[in-house]
Amino acid sequence: HHLTRVLADALADPDKPVTVNAVSPGPFPSKMMKHTIDAVGAEAIGDSTALGRIGRTEDMAGVILLLASRAGSFMTGAQITVDGGCIIQPQLSFGQAHRSRM
Repeated sequence: HHLTRVLADALADPDKPVTVNAVSPGPFPSKMMKHTIDAVGAEAIGDSTALGRIGRTEDMAGVILLLASRAGSFMTGAQITVDGGCIIQPQLSFGQAHRSRM
């Protein structure tokens, strides 16, 4: 977070605008998550998110398209969390559905 803000400030120039933002992904199928998904299961991980699933390619693509388009041209120094609501959960509890889902 700090590095994103420092770089955003250092590269902010009205004549040559460069925006610096960071994307923080939650559980997505990836090489880094492969072992956990294999061990616990994507469904169990998804059940522990507020939205009830792990991320999809299009979830991340939407954020990247926003940042790469004119729609994101006034955003700099931002930290964008794409995690299906993991950030609002006190902790992941694999295998147990979120308590608000009934």
